[in-house]
Amino acid sequence: MNNRIFSFDNFITEYKSDEIDSLTSNNLVELKEQILSTIKNRKQLKFVINNLEAELFDDNKKLKRRLLFPFGKKLFKTKIEFLNEQIRKYELELAEKKEELKNSIIELHSPASDNIQTSFKKLEDCFRSLSQSEFIWDITTSQLIDRVKTRSYASNAINRKRVNIFFSKVDMIKIEEEAFHFQNANGGDIYIYPTLLIIVDSNKEFALLDYKDVQLEYGNSQFVEEEKFPSDSKQIGTTWAKVNKDGSRDRRFSNNYQIPIALYGQIHWRSLKGFNEVYQFSNSDAADKFQKAFIEYKNCYKPT
Repeated sequence: MNNRIFSFDNFITEYKSDEIDSLTSNNLVELKEQILSTIKNRKQLKFVINNLEAELFDDNKKLKRRLLFPFGKKLFKTKIEFLNEQIRKYELELAEKKEELKNSIIELHSPASDNIQTSFKKLEDCFRSLSQSEFIWDITTSQLIDRVKTRSYASNAINRKRVNIFFSKVDMIKIEEEAFHFQNANGGDIYIYPTLLIIVDSNKEFALLDYKDVQLEYGNSQFVEEEKFPSDSKQIGTTWAKVNKDGSRDRRFSNNYQIPIALYGQIHWRSLKGFNEVYQFSNSDAADKFQKAFIEYKNCYKPT
């Protein structure tokens, strides 16, 4: 039997959701199929509308040329009548198809209960504060560090990418409220609506998640910050670029320098179906309040 050699390189945790096709909640599969059907129908309608507009433009050009031609009304009377008839036909059909396109959309209604609306308004206010964090990172991986070998104070090395969160909408559904939009560095963006969560990737593939299937966890993160220190973060201490086992300065390194330790807020989205995303915020208080407000709304919200 081969003995596995321990290596810190083996202890890498990836924070990335599973394939988007697998993430949809079981009770929302039918709604997803309806949305997919609507998207297909809208594509077909847009194709027809584009063709009708092209035909209309072409016939209007032909009509204009004949009307501008000397004695054109007499010379091309039959052709002009035909073109006018075609133009009217295209205009009527175009108006019908545009009306079909306007009405071809899935509409979701927000919960009517005052209690639920109040809870969501609180969540919205917390999201607004969270979005104003000076720095927001998507944590994509975390790896154990051999602290003895690296002489590092930190026990983990993380790979993080700057992202933004803001209010926006997805174009596949119609709903009054704007979503809480979390950009995602290594997967589909997250959109939080009053009735469900939607994940949309760069290929426009999407998943629908029921609140009951989503967990949101909060934790404080003590981070050795070697980049710009955020103005809205708390500094909870300092360390050195190279340290001894007890955390004291390793005096063998002449260029050893001090590094501030920041307190960040970290939230972890997850579900049993493979939703798995971690975000870090420079404003730890805002992240804590958002997570609490999300759990409060989740417990309050009941689908109608």
